[in-house]
Amino acid sequence: MTTAVPEDLQKIEAELKRRLPWVRCEWDLPENPNGDYSLDVRIGGKHVVVEIAPERIYGVSLLIDDTLPSGKPDKVFQPQEREDMLTHVVGLFLNN
Repeated sequence: MTTAVPEDLQKIEAELKRRLPWVRCEWDLPENPNGDYSLDVRIGGKHVVVEIAPERIYGVSLLIDDTLPSGKPDKVFQPQEREDMLTHVVGLFLNN
């Protein structure tokens, strides 16, 4: 049985949809509530993944051909950098 998306993480999705109204978001939920969450964010053919570790460290990756990069995320944000992470994700869609 998978877990529900915690309220603080639902706010990430809501904020992305506020800034990018045409964005599609889909959660990949862990089996264990203490596991990593993953948010797939898509506009057209562009796909960004936000990985969220239990301690709320955010890893952001721009996917090419829907392939996750091997190893670590493209960019990592600490919990206190949540706003910077959101701005970065929005920028990935608007700046290319």
